[in-house]
Amino acid sequence: MTEAQGAAMTESRNAAVERASLQQRRAAAPHGSAWVSANAGSGKTRVLIDRVARLLWAGARPERILCLTYTKAAAAEMTTRLSAQLGGWALADDAALRAELIRLTGERAPDAARMASARRLFAQALETPGGLKIQTIHAFCDAVLRRFPLEAGISPAFSVLDDQMRGLLIARVRDRLAEAAAQGENDAFDRVAAVLGDEGLDALNAEILSNRALFRAPPAPDALCAAFGVDRAALEERPLDALFDGADMVRLHALAVGLSAGGRNDGWIGHPLVEALATDDPDARAEALGRALRKGDGAPRDWAKNPTSSFSDAHPDARPMLAALSARYEAARARADALAAAGRAIVLNAYATAFLDAFEDEKRARGALDFDDLVAKAGRLLTEGEMGAWALYKLDGGVDHILVDEAQDTAPDQWRVIRALADEFYAGEGAREGDRTLFVVGDEKQSIYSFQGADVRLFGATRDHVAARMEAAAAPFNALTLETSFRSAPAILRVVDAAFARAPEGLSAAGAPPMHAAAKHDLVGRVDLWPMLPKDDAAPEPPWSDPVDAPAPANPRLVLARALAAEVARWIRTGERLPGGDRAVRAGDIMVLVRRRDILAAELVRALKRHGVDVAGADRLKIGEDLAVRDLLALARFALTPGDDLTLAALLRSPLCGLSGAALEALAAPRAATLWAALRADPAHRTVAARLEAAMAAADFLRPYEFFERALTQEGGRQRLLARLGVEAEDAIDELLAQALAYEDDSAPTLEGFLDWIGRGEIEIKREMDKGAGAVRVMTVHGAKGLEAPVVILPDCAAGKAG
Repeated sequence: MTEAQGAAMTESRNAAVERASLQQRRAAAPHGSAWVSANAGSGKTRVLIDRVARLLWAGARPERILCLTYTKAAAAEMTTRLSAQLGGWALADDAALRAELIRLTGERAPDAARMASARRLFAQALETPGGLKIQTIHAFCDAVLRRFPLEAGISPAFSVLDDQMRGLLIARVRDRLAEAAAQGENDAFDRVAAVLGDEGLDALNAEILSNRALFRAPPAPDALCAAFGVDRAALEERPLDALFDGADMVRLHALAVGLSAGGRNDGWIGHPLVEALATDDPDARAEALGRALRKGDGAPRDWAKNPTSSFSDAHPDARPMLAALSARYEAARARADALAAAGRAIVLNAYATAFLDAFEDEKRARGALDFDDLVAKAGRLLTEGEMGAWALYKLDGGVDHILVDEAQDTAPDQWRVIRALADEFYAGEGAREGDRTLFVVGDEKQSIYSFQGADVRLFGATRDHVAARMEAAAAPFNALTLETSFRSAPAILRVVDAAFARAPEGLSAAGAPPMHAAAKHDLVGRVDLWPMLPKDDAAPEPPWSDPVDAPAPANPRLVLARALAAEVARWIRTGERLPGGDRAVRAGDIMVLVRRRDILAAELVRALKRHGVDVAGADRLKIGEDLAVRDLLALARFALTPGDDLTLAALLRSPLCGLSGAALEALAAPRAATLWAALRADPAHRTVAARLEAAMAAADFLRPYEFFERALTQEGGRQRLLARLGVEAEDAIDELLAQALAYEDDSAPTLEGFLDWIGRGEIEIKREMDKGAGAVRVMTVHGAKGLEAPVVILPDCAAGKAG
């Protein structure tokens, strides 16, 4: 590259950065509302923080600024960054502060008085009672309901259910409904279990709770039937039972036998048709007819081409007869499906109503709300009736500026709360003294929480609603787009735009293809595409002794995981350079993003460890599945029931006791009594037996937390567990201790009670992965939101079923 070319590239980069910075300053301007669509890496968090800082500098009172974020972690990060910025202003020398304020506003240098006011902002924020209101929407709704509990129709002393208690209440409700069905009081449970089976019931309960708004006014059975085009009186009909009525059975049987004896294509019709004619079971007959009359993808066969020409020439009536039978089948199948769907909808609505009523009863008995209740009840409080007007009047006096982060992930009930607050800014006396603003920032393309109720269409619809209200009130409003990425290389952005250019639907409400620009034109990037790994149909069957649910060794997802691990190990072993060549790739540079935590993620972690690559493990883990927690719970169970040989055997093999497999076999095989008796009688294991005797004695009088803490510290259990299982086990151990403390707050602190309590729920914890501790991070796309890494691997891009 010549000197002139380098200078031109630098000038182009500086111009791009200046254009992007100008857009950022416009978005952060404190006078007037703004709605910002911001691409990933375009600096939206910085814009949000700059806007809060400029609002404060323009004279807004800290307690009148409300900043709503999606997660507690985002709220904490924003608070930290804002405090650092304001603190930096307080300590900076005049030249540095002047330069920072010019960068912030793009205006001329401030005078001494303005600089002095900027220095005071940090102290003002610290002295504000309760601090700056940077919180999640759930925390805000919680505060509103605690301020107006009677107006909201709830207990002033309500509690908020954590995930563990919520899971226990769901299990209690399920048991209540099962008992009601057994007693003949309400058969909703039995009817839905007959459709789903036991395994699908927990997933259904979760879906009902996630979509509870749909069941607030459930439709009547007649209305549900009408929606499927059937009458309720016809639900018992079986249209598929009469398919052969009026048919020439002798001729049809002859055709079936002839087709089954013909070539391969005719056999696809003939063999199942013979089955259908031979059975007296109506369900088996309908299933066989479906295979005969439909193709493998479920579409009807083309009877102008089937059966084959040779067979049709010999049997001219074959195609017309089969076409007529197919038409009757398709009509009957469609009506049977409609009747079945209507019947299931009735069963679902009846069960959902009973489930939600019982769930509300359980919460009401405890004076408890869950997180969805917080938002829903706050929304109803602020939008319905005279009490809502009163609450809005009182709140309206305390909020002048609302800032909403990650708006693309805001659910309808959450928008309801935000709109109720913002509409007051421009209604009647709400448009009172001075500037009152709404600032919203988000990226429709990053909307990944639809399963939690987020609707990307509301991003554009709410923007249009706000713009109309602003125009009616003659209030300034800016709709801006931040397209320039300060994070990613041009090569990465070009690939992203190209990938979605042909299929932009669903990325935004308008369906427009994405457009990204790079601020750093000279930043080197690289995209590697690996070929698809097909399923190996010729792979041998796994040994009969393998577990039936174990994946086959040739499973493509396992093969891919092992290949990725080998490639990552090669990078680190050979000193592979990062794009641009400034340094070698390190384990902490690498982030692997998967769609779900399945065999691909698990095998990748195992394979990386086998290659000696430092790996942080999964971003979420269920503590009941963690080996360290299982070992500690086994210790507690043994302390309560020392005669349980299986529990003791598992405990002896754990790091807490450290027996080898051979030592355990030598101890257990010749025993005449219990394993515990054999252990106590063997002098070779006197130290282990003494440790377990101490645990048994402690179980009689120590609280659950004290019992586990004693095992971990006084007995050295934590050190032994971490030495065997790695530092990633520490998160689960700490969460077990936290759960023990939580249990003691609400229940009689017995070890037996705690074991029963923790066994009923499934506790999942999120591990902090933002730093990675110098290790490869394997996490879901959802868990990686907001994180960055020099090397990102996407191994889970195929559509359809895994594997």
